[in-house]
Amino acid sequence: MKIFYESAKNSLETIMGKSTKLIQLGKYFHPVSGGMETHLYDLCTHFKDKFDIEVLVANTENKTVFEVVDGIKITRLASLGELFSNPICPTFPYHLSRLNGEPNSIIQIHLPNPMAHISYLMANPVGRLIVMWHSDIIRQKRLSKLYDRYLLRLLDRADCIVATSQNYIESSPYLKKFADKCIVVPLGIRTQKFEKTPEVRAKVNQIKQKYGERLILFVGRFTYYKGLENLLEAAKKIDGTILLIGDGPLRERIANIIRENNLENKVFLEHHVCNRELVSFYHACDVFVLPSNQRSEAFGVVQLEAMFCEKPTVSTDLRTGVPWVNQHGETGLVVPVNNVQKLTNAINYLLENKEERRYLGKNAKCRVLENFTIEIVTKKMAGVYEQVLNGGIKKETFKQSNFVG
Repeated sequence: MKIFYESAKNSLETIMGKSTKLIQLGKYFHPVSGGMETHLYDLCTHFKDKFDIEVLVANTENKTVFEVVDGIKITRLASLGELFSNPICPTFPYHLSRLNGEPNSIIQIHLPNPMAHISYLMANPVGRLIVMWHSDIIRQKRLSKLYDRYLLRLLDRADCIVATSQNYIESSPYLKKFADKCIVVPLGIRTQKFEKTPEVRAKVNQIKQKYGERLILFVGRFTYYKGLENLLEAAKKIDGTILLIGDGPLRERIANIIRENNLENKVFLEHHVCNRELVSFYHACDVFVLPSNQRSEAFGVVQLEAMFCEKPTVSTDLRTGVPWVNQHGETGLVVPVNNVQKLTNAINYLLENKEERRYLGKNAKCRVLENFTIEIVTKKMAGVYEQVLNGGIKKETFKQSNFVG
């Protein structure tokens, strides 16, 4: 339910009282889809009764809108479009100054997001600073060289830097310099969304009737870092059907590769699968695959979704959170980056070994339930907020009380 912010301001303040202000700076906000957007939405909906939350993000059009979404105050800033995949919002510094809090306020910036970052340095708002590090800037290396000194200034100022895996802290040229203030809080999923209901079971049967058995599933954007060309090369020697669910800038290129290699009877593109239907595809597949080949794949939330549905994953040995989430020989198989032959072998091995698939799939679900539910993740994030507000992060205490294996 949405209502305009200005008309609801007084009633919200009455409900929330004078609790600590938590200002969240993101790229976009629900219903815009994306990993960063989903995580931001989950944090806000969980903590809306504990903090006075305000969210500052870009709008998808050139006008500023104040609204309340699910009890959360949102300012969607007029955007002139995107540059290097980042929204351009000239009024961001002004609106951040307007939200300026108190010394015990928390300001959390979700990066990469140059617009929010530079706006923070310009506005210089009062409050404790938490940087949520979703990924390094990978592709725009020229931009990165110009931007680096400002990024390092932000990290130096931060009270705490939250990364999604220890792997990413150790392999990021930025985070390594500030490892003493880095804390790991992984991403998580709302497991209730992925239960195998009667409706899901019926849809699973339909999917199997349409595509047959030995089903391999990919879910994600068709973009440069997903390694889809490698998966299509492997498809030539895979004895099964591959479903690619998603969309993105490489959609036409992927469709052309499929046609040029006569893979139309083996590889199928599904562009219009809603979130509710997606659950059935996870349950219908035999193997989930994430062949990503760039650090832009920092974590791979889709792995968690497939793992909760008891599906073994074949992923790549990136120096990110991807092989930490999907552990080789325990929840799936991890292959070298850009090694088509080993990718092919891993998928075929799992297709041929039903008991191994079951073993890995059960382990995968247990790993999600033990480490990556939204309840566990928000509990860890609550620990970060508490320590930041009470004198700073004490890493040993945090590790002992918030362990993730």
